[in-house]
Amino acid sequence: MNEFDLVFVFVSCNVLFLALWFKSNAVYEYLKVFRFDKVKFLDEAFGLSEYEYFLKRFKSNISYAEYTQVINDNFFGRFVSCPLCLSFWIQSPIILLDIKYFPMCVISSVMIYSLYCILQKHGTN
Repeated sequence: MNEFDLVFVFVSCNVLFLALWFKSNAVYEYLKVFRFDKVKFLDEAFGLSEYEYFLKRFKSNISYAEYTQVINDNFFGRFVSCPLCLSFWIQSPIILLDIKYFPMCVISSVMIYSLYCILQKHGTN
């Protein structure tokens, strides 16, 4: 596997994570499937029980990512609600490969994710 292939894999994985985090509730669903809500310290760390209670109480259709931003009105909440910020830190292992690839990876993954969002919003049904 050459360096270009590795960069392509990093960018693809980043875009996939951003889409799963911001455009679906898959992260929450996977945490439930792997029963993180049954382990007390993991449930408290991820706030799964509080999220379920919030959904039931307010009869809201808010995603787990949006809930995390609202509940954590601090650096962490703003960090996990920013695609560019998440992309920057998710792509940081690429620095180990070669630092010259890092800006290209971050910018291209955010651009591809933004294109995905535009296509999803204006796509045909």
